Amino acid sequence: MTMLVALDVMSLFWMSVVGVLACAQKLLPAKNAIDVPLALAIVGLGLVIVIAPSLIPGLTPPMM
Repeated sequence: MTMLVALDVMSLFWMSVVGVLACAQKLLPAKNAIDVPLALAIVGLGLVIVIAPSLIPGLTPPMM
C-alpha cells in the first residue's frame, strides 16, 4: 500500500498499472512461473524510480 501511495504522488498512470498487477496477483491462483517474474519486475521498477526517475515516461513533470 505504501508503494501505491508513493506512486500516486508521482503518477496516477503508474499507480494504476502497479495496482492492477498487484490485484491480479492476489486474485489469480498462485503460479511461481508468473509470480516470481512479476515480483521481480515490480522491484525493478521501484529501483529504477529510486535511481533514475527520468527514465520512466510520465513520472516526472516536463521541464519548463
